[in-house]
Amino acid sequence: VPLLQLEFLSSYLAELSLLEYNLLCYIPSLIAASAIFLAKFMLSPSKMPW
Repeated sequence: VPLLQLEFLSSYLAELSLLEYNLLCYIPSLIAASAIFLAKFMLSPSKMPW
């Protein structure tokens, strides 16, 4: 997975979380980790994202 794609998709997913009021209670590090995990899975679904 190209790192630039991973970075942009992770940033996009993290920014989307700001639009959802229910997600504002989570700490930013959890949102960031979740965004990276989901982006890795979306870009390479056959590989384990961890």
